[in-house]
Amino acid sequence: MKLRLWMNAFIPVDLPGISFKINIGSHAGESVIPGPLASSGGFLTDQRGFSDDITASRRMQCLVEIDLTTGNLASAVPSCGKTVQLNPDDGSEDCTGTQETSGIVVNNYSNALNASNLPTMSFTLDGSASNPCYLKSPSITWNIPVVIVNDSAHQKISISFEGHTKAFPAYEMYAKLNDGNTVTIFQRMPEAGANPWSLLLSPDRDITVIRDLTY
Repeated sequence: MKLRLWMNAFIPVDLPGISFKINIGSHAGESVIPGPLASSGGFLTDQRGFSDDITASRRMQCLVEIDLTTGNLASAVPSCGKTVQLNPDDGSEDCTGTQETSGIVVNNYSNALNASNLPTMSFTLDGSASNPCYLKSPSITWNIPVVIVNDSAHQKISISFEGHTKAFPAYEMYAKLNDGNTVTIFQRMPEAGANPWSLLLSPDRDITVIRDLTY
């Protein structure tokens, strides 16, 4: 039995008071957010809202696959999406790049029996990635200590955590058992008033989840 769990950070297509449509160039009609300087034009958003499509555009993702039969971590795959900076005068691409993924990791994986004698897998999803077009830009960050309990007697998988994200951008997590339906674990839009400058702050926005999946 296989469990896939993936977490994304993405910039939504519509951010009131922040995003706007570029009206010139090959990206005309697409959503952008301002750069850190007036002369830096804008950066493409991920052109979407929440999505359980595992291939959906994102700033960063961690995809974890767990073998529930053995309790072993089968794989942990980090990825970052392409960053595109647009010239404010003609809409051309001033900078494109993809951040390296060394900051997106699974830490402290363990597999043991809990107090109720149920197989329990625990690990921490740590994520950090910044804008590759600005070397000193602050990072998107998450810290999610996950606990997964396999209750085979009740054919139930429980996923729980008390973690943290930053106030910006949007975050989402999904899970899938074998070839079953994708289940939403959580979805979080940027907080009201948050913007890319909010990335200068610590990842202090609490996220608490208790979610059961049946099989």
